[in-house]
Amino acid sequence: MEIIKLSERHLLFKEDYKDWHLYLHLIQAKHAQYLIDTGMGSSSIDPIKPYLDARKPLYIINTHYHYDHMLGNDVLAYQDIIAHEKCVNNIIDHWEESTQAASKYVEGPFAYTLPTLTFKESYTFEEDGIHLFYTPGHTNCGISVYDAVEKVLNIGDNAGDNFKDFMPELDCSLPLYKKTIQQYLELNTTHIISGHMGLVPKPILNRIYDTIK
Repeated sequence: MEIIKLSERHLLFKEDYKDWHLYLHLIQAKHAQYLIDTGMGSSSIDPIKPYLDARKPLYIINTHYHYDHMLGNDVLAYQDIIAHEKCVNNIIDHWEESTQAASKYVEGPFAYTLPTLTFKESYTFEEDGIHLFYTPGHTNCGISVYDAVEKVLNIGDNAGDNFKDFMPELDCSLPLYKKTIQQYLELNTTHIISGHMGLVPKPILNRIYDTIK
C-alpha cells in the first residue's frame, strides 16, 4: 500500500488491484479522526492502523454502498459509521452480489456491518470544519466530504477511474449529476480526491461538467 501525505491532517492510502486503484482517506482533525471509506476488509485497514490516534474518536464515512468502500467497516473500533440514508438499504439489497464481486479480490468472509448514523442532505462536524453532503451521481446514495479548514474535497466515486475515463457509471439522471459537479466547482479547493482516480485536477471536473448535455 502506498501512503500519500497531503498534509499533517490528510493522508491517502492507495491500494493497487489488477485493473484499478483504490484510495482510502484519513483526516486527522483536532477533535476527531475521520476515515473516508474502508476498502476490502482487514487487508485494507491493517496498514492504516498505525496512523490512527487512540486518544481521538474515529468516525467512519461510507461515501456509498459499493463493496470496495465498506467491507472494512467492522475492522476498527468506531464512534459511528456515517452514510446517506439510502445507503443502508442499498447495502442490504446488494449484499449478496457485493460479496460475490469482492471474492475476486479478497479471501475470507465479510462481516455485515451497516452505517449507524445517516442523513438526508448534509451533516457537519463544526468543531473540525468537516462537512458531509449528499451528492448523487455514481450511486443514488453518494456523499462527499469537504474539509473547510484545508479546503480538501473527497468526491467518492463521482469521477471515473482515470484521466481518460473521467466519466463514472451513473445511477441518477444527468441533470442531477451535473448539479453535483456544479457543487464541487463552486467550492474553494486545494485538493480533490476520488476513490479510484486519486488526486483529481479541477479541470477534470470542468470537462465532466461540459460533457453533460
